[in-house]
Formats: sequence, structure tokens, C-alpha cells
Amino acid sequence: MRLHIKTSVLIFLFLLSARLAAQSERVLFLRSQFDFVWQGTNRFKLVCLIAKDRENRQKVENVRYSLRPDTVYEKDGNRYAEFIMDGLVKPDKLEIITELIVYPHDFNSVKKSKNKTANTGSLEKYIASEQYMESDDEVIQKTASGLKKKDDLKTVENIYKFVIKTLNCNEYNPDAIGAKQALIDKKGDCTEYTDLFVTLCRACSIPAKHIHGYISGPVNVPQHSWAEVFLDKLGWVQFEVTPGNDGKLEEAIRGYITMTDIRNDKNLNNGYFYLYYWWGASPTIKNTVTVKEYIRGR
Repeated sequence: MRLHIKTSVLIFLFLLSARLAAQSERVLFLRSQFDFVWQGTNRFKLVCLIAKDRENRQKVENVRYSLRPDTVYEKDGNRYAEFIMDGLVKPDKLEIITELIVYPHDFNSVKKSKNKTANTGSLEKYIASEQYMESDDEVIQKTASGLKKKDDLKTVENIYKFVIKTLNCNEYNPDAIGAKQALIDKKGDCTEYTDLFVTLCRACSIPAKHIHGYISGPVNVPQHSWAEVFLDKLGWVQFEVTPGNDGKLEEAIRGYITMTDIRNDKNLNNGYFYLYYWWGASPTIKNTVTVKEYIRGR
């Protein structure tokens, strides 16, 4: 009996800590390390996304580089660092450590705090069809019409439930297939879940973004995709669409680091987090990312 009571107390405390974590800001330490094996490479250039301040989502406290970037610049709402390595002697690794404060930005948090994140530009591009998010496709349009309601939030709820029910979660696939193919295959990883969710929202004329970034907590890889939807009374709201990440329609438990809201980033040749060029023989590159956190109350 005592053992049963102790177990119940531990479970209660665990659930309570998870609930408090969902309602608290988090201090996250993002470590991205690149390991290089040079094999006759004469010159090498690496361009990678760097975390930046995002309204009501995150604040960057510090960024440390083991190798000073040749340039850090902002373009299309993102921040990039560029590293150029040439000559006979090159470093065998590069480490970037970013300390951030991230804020909960799910439906419950935004509704409770009333911290509305306005849109500073046109919303038209967030309902437009684009590569991998084919909102004007006939199959997508037909599916969306069966989910659309007069109320946008009810429509988003229908789309959320449809995506969760329709797709089966599979292992990470480095090759993007897009929303339409995911709907046909009925499977995908976080990229396909988010693509389909965002695309169906757009097909219903609800502005939505595909976010690339990182999440905290016990996961196979911290690289992740999730969605943001623009709701009239709340502004931009985050939705965790992929099962298994402690999320549901109203809230997301983990800490989220936004790196970009551009699905097809021309600055990275439509890549996700980084891009590199080389002159001479191709090097071998390995990128390892870890996210550690310290939770504190607001």
C-alpha cells in the first residue's frame, strides 16, 4: 500500500512538473558541432542558420563560436553565419553554442497571456501554394473542403485531427515528398505532418507557416518541424502536429527554438539548416546537434 502511494505521488509530481514546464519560460542551450574530414579540399564555405530574437517566442542571450565567422547577416527575416576555410591548414571542427530564453507560444499560452503576435506584412504569402505545400492542388482542395467550417479555429481543429488520424509516423526521411504525396502515402515524419497541416490550412484560406527548428527533451534528433497558424483574435499560434512530442491541439510541452519560417529557403538552396560549397575534393562533414535546458518560472 505504501509503495502504491509513493508511486502515485511520484506520478503526480511528474505530471505537475510537466504542466509547470509547459507554462514556464525555458533557458535552452543549443550546441551545433560540425566535424570535418578534409580530403584534398582547397577551399570550403559553410552557410548556416543562426537563432535570432523572435517576438513572443524566443530571446537570444548569447552566441559563442569556436571559429569566428567571416560574416553574420540577416536576410528574408533569418540570420545566417558564413564561414570560409582555405589554405593548407583547416580546423577539424566548428562549434556554435547559443543560449536562449524560449517562451510557450501554443494556443493555451497565447490565449492566457494575451500576447498577440501580429503580422507585420501581408498574409497573402501564407495562404499561397508553393513547393511541397500545394494548396491549390485538386486533391488537397477537395480534402480541405470537407474539413472547412465557418469558424477558423474549428477548421484548424478538424485539420489537426484529420492529419493525426490519416498519417502514420515513420522514420526520418531526408527526401521531402510534399503534402500531396504524404496524403497519398498516408505516412511521413515531422516534415510531412507539418506540410500537410499547413497546406490544408492554406487551402481553407487560413494563413499558416511551416517552422524549422529544434525541440528540447528526450528525442531521437532535436531537428524538428511544427506549424504556426494566424488566428484573428490571437495572432500567430504554434501547433505541434507530429505525434509523440508531448503535444496536442491546445498545448505543446517541449521547448521550441525557431530557426526559420521559410519552407523553401533559397539562401540555403531549399535546404533546412545549413549549406556548404567546396573547391577541390569533397570533404566529409558531420553535424551533431544537442539541446539542453534549464526550466525556470516566469
